[in-house]
Amino acid sequence: AAKKHGVRGIRVAREPVGFELGACKAVLKKVVMLPFVRWAARRFARAGLAAPRAFFGMALLNPRDPARMLRRALARLPDGVSEVALHLAAVDVLPDEVPYVRGWARTFQALLAMDVQKELSAQGLEVATFKALWPQ
Repeated sequence: AAKKHGVRGIRVAREPVGFELGACKAVLKKVVMLPFVRWAARRFARAGLAAPRAFFGMALLNPRDPARMLRRALARLPDGVSEVALHLAAVDVLPDEVPYVRGWARTFQALLAMDVQKELSAQGLEVATFKALWPQ
């Protein structure tokens, strides 16, 4: 069905277990999900869908010093295409009482303050869209 609709790429939440920069709970979750993620990745590949080699989400950012943590994470990316997702829009829609919203707000402000493109270039990395990587 994906090919019928022109879909060529898909996100697979394939965050390497050894990549975590803290938070044992996040590591445990990855270990539990690993067999399913590998199974899904194989199925998608057999169906002809491309996917980034690795996926990194908000768990890699530390709200106390998000810029430092992002630099550290970028330096540790595996070879190939990786997707780094930052769900910062939630800061605008979730109430302040939600415990992690303040951390996301600090992360958002830190990312606005740093030159992300310069950080990427310094590490030999580049930004690309799914459409650019896997055109329809």
